[in-house]
Amino acid sequence: MYSLDILESVLARNGPAGVKQPLHVEAAQSLAGLAEFAAVRWSWWARHSVDLVRALPGGDIVGLRGPDDLLVAEVFEHGAVHCVPPPGAAWQSGSAFMLFQERFKTVLVGAGADTRFAHALLGALNEMASNAVEYASAPLCPIATYEVRDGSWCFSVTDVGCGVLRTLRRNPSYTNLSDDVDALRLAVQDGISATASPTRGYGFTHVFRALVNRMCAIRLRTVGARAAWSGRSPAAHLLGLSPAPVRDGFHVAVSGRIGST
Repeated sequence: MYSLDILESVLARNGPAGVKQPLHVEAAQSLAGLAEFAAVRWSWWARHSVDLVRALPGGDIVGLRGPDDLLVAEVFEHGAVHCVPPPGAAWQSGSAFMLFQERFKTVLVGAGADTRFAHALLGALNEMASNAVEYASAPLCPIATYEVRDGSWCFSVTDVGCGVLRTLRRNPSYTNLSDDVDALRLAVQDGISATASPTRGYGFTHVFRALVNRMCAIRLRTVGARAAWSGRSPAAHLLGLSPAPVRDGFHVAVSGRIGST
């Protein structure tokens, strides 16, 4: 199976000719992985008119249908994928996404998670989704996923927008930023945002707080940088960051075990 990091390294070195076989959904291993595969696919299609993921189910799943199809929802055996509607979207679109989030909470509790933790994860998902629609400036709507199976949970938010570096450079304090890794390292810290407001920039704080004393794994990916971490009680300074091949947008995936503390 392909891992996304290996796939992108192969593409960076050899282009699409380096991909020796069709990419199947099973290679994604999760709905969060499926959404990230779609982001890789979109980035290469947008930049090079090359379609890499020829075996992605439905062909245009996870946001590749276009920005006007806001009610798109793909339901799988253990979870779901849903477009994140922009501010001011039709009432039906907002309601559909709210129901998607509530189903995540309901499934978590049904699988054995305590209600307070399920509510905290829902808040973390909502924070990441709100960030994506506010800052991504993407040609397609962001995509959220959740998955609960075999005693584990995962949620993700993926967009194909401008990425963290360009977002932070909207703030006059960060116009000198020029490196994606430095931008990502800064973005996960308390109070750092594209605005100058002292009350903004706490989206990742909500994620970290939801996972205090919990075993979990986190993956972040933006343009030319990635971050990964696994263990108990994540924090901004614990994330391991590294350069990565350039692709559009931002991806956050968080996963863990139900009842794991």
